[in-house]
Amino acid sequence: MSSAAFVCAVALELWTSDASSWYARRMDSMREVCEHVAHAAESRGHDPALIVSLAWEESRLTWAESAAGALGPLQVLPSHWCPGGESEGCDLVLAGLEAFESFSERWPELPETLCHYNSGNVCGSRSRGYSGRIMRRYDELLEALDDKCGC
Repeated sequence: MSSAAFVCAVALELWTSDASSWYARRMDSMREVCEHVAHAAESRGHDPALIVSLAWEESRLTWAESAAGALGPLQVLPSHWCPGGESEGCDLVLAGLEAFESFSERWPELPETLCHYNSGNVCGSRSRGYSGRIMRRYDELLEALDDKCGC
């Protein structure tokens, strides 16, 4: 099992343990999306557990579309992060990673990166809550991964 697959197996076990019917019906698709996100994160030098935690908060590991027009597992706005501002032909996972990297360069502390990923240039209380949720989920996932592999 690859490290991306391992991260996803543990994450989905942890976050869908209540196994609502919504999750149960989508488990195969969620696993596929998760592994795609985790592999892309690894290939760009990011901790897949962090980026999977971000994708869980954004979309519950689905190819979602928000009311604001954000798309994909990492909920990117094509007008800001896709070539030509168009979603067609845009790799939404890579666009999300590019957005994360851009915010990380400007705000290198992880909670601030996440806050600005959610809100753009102004990081308010709602976005600080968003950042805190991801940080807690990420810490929870790291602990579960450690328990599973005994690392």
